Amino acid sequence: MGCGGSALGFRRTIRSLRDDASWRPGRLALGAAAIGSGVWTMYFVAVTGFHVAEAPVPYDLRQTALRLVVALVVVGVGVFIVGYRGRPVRRCRRRA
Repeated sequence: MGCGGSALGFRRTIRSLRDDASWRPGRLALGAAAIGSGVWTMYFVAVTGFHVAEAPVPYDLRQTALRLVVALVVVGVGVFIVGYRGRPVRRCRRRA
C-alpha cells in the first residue's frame, strides 16, 4: 500500500509539472494525499504489528488520526514547494 500510494502520488506530482497551470493545485493535492496516506499506511502497519510480551502497547485512535494529519500536511507542504518552485520536467529524447 505504501509503495502504491507513493507511486501514484509521484505520478500526479510529475503530471502537474507538465500540464496546464489551472490543473496544478488539484493534481498536487491528489499527489500529496496519495504520498501522505502511503507514509501513514506504512506507519500504521508497523504500529499494529509491533508487540512486546512484557509491555502492552496501547492503540490510541486519536494519536493515529493525528499522525495521519501530520503526514498529509508535511507531505503536502513538500509537494507544493516542488510543484511551484521546482524545475520543469524535461522529457528524454531518443537520438536517431
